[in-house]
Amino acid sequence: MKQYSISEVVNSFADSGQKLVYIVKDNKGVLLAMKAFRNCNARDIQEIEILNRLKALPGISKIVRVETYNGAPLLFEEYIDGPDLHDIKNTYAGDEGRIKALIKNMAQILKPIWEAKIVHRDLKPKNIKVLKKDGSPVILDFGIARDLSVESITKTGDKQPMTWDYASPEQYAADKGSISYRTDFFALGLIGYTLFYQKHPFGNSQAEIEQKFQSKNNVIYLENNGLKKFFEATLVIEPSGRVRNADSLIALF
Repeated sequence: MKQYSISEVVNSFADSGQKLVYIVKDNKGVLLAMKAFRNCNARDIQEIEILNRLKALPGISKIVRVETYNGAPLLFEEYIDGPDLHDIKNTYAGDEGRIKALIKNMAQILKPIWEAKIVHRDLKPKNIKVLKKDGSPVILDFGIARDLSVESITKTGDKQPMTWDYASPEQYAADKGSISYRTDFFALGLIGYTLFYQKHPFGNSQAEIEQKFQSKNNVIYLENNGLKKFFEATLVIEPSGRVRNADSLIALF
């Protein structure tokens, strides 16, 4: 690994079968996240292009450099010091104030990304790091992000890439034309709901959730608290029924 200025591999993780993720130290002792793509495809190239476009923005993992290994990109990103939200999600149970601060912060991070016509499409606790120093979120993994200004990689009618328990109804329906920033709004609603209630609002299995989406059954359990309006504005099966834009979303907090 010397040609890549790596002095030590600290840890390794399998990532979705498409790439391997390593935590490494460079020759100066700086920790980095290194992504090695197994079979580099158009989606992998798009992820790198999107991260390069967004590298000046706060609150997302930054590209440090891109090398080549066996003809495929070797991506080095800054190391984020903190747990992912999935590992500490139980600490948010019933904590309205903490969840509101987290989601508002995420929406503010994502606003310029949405304005750049990029939809993350895979917002979920595992893709959110919480910084040890101040508890603020950092959004990771733009591997299935979609740039709405270019032709979609996924063909019309093909299954949309998604994580089933944090996917939107339009992803389940393979409705490519309905993918927009409102897709991410729905995911933020799911994140907030599962943190507060520690359960999914639409069911306990992929089949149950899909059936509820298909039947347009928008009935979910809600308590009358400071998060209710946010859930009502985002957890709507029809995308057109969700809150109108990023500013309106942020104003809910």
